[in-house]
Amino acid sequence: QIDILLWLLQVNNVVDVPLVKSVKLIKDAIQRLCSIHSIPYEGALGYRYYVNSLPDIIWQEMMNPHVWPLLHFYPEDTGVELNKARQATCWLEELDPELLCQIPLARHCLCENRKRQIEA
Repeated sequence: QIDILLWLLQVNNVVDVPLVKSVKLIKDAIQRLCSIHSIPYEGALGYRYYVNSLPDIIWQEMMNPHVWPLLHFYPEDTGVELNKARQATCWLEELDPELLCQIPLARHCLCENRKRQIEA
């Protein structure tokens, strides 16, 4: 794909077109920086395709300051009002506590980890 894009740039007389090797090095650096790894697979018909790592995507979203405040890990009792899934009886009373978030200070821990990563 990179070869085709670079060829199109050259055909259209675009100046300062980078080498394929340079583009691949930059792509690899961005991949390491963003921590989203692509996992290669081979399809049933022999085609190669890639899937982004779900744990990496979740990790990245957990570190996003715009997403983090919207995430809720514990059930809550709001009385009669029921607006969200975390307020439902099945999550509040019927779900096995072992299946719920088991780190009582999860928000504090993740915030501290995020601070350490930003400071590093």
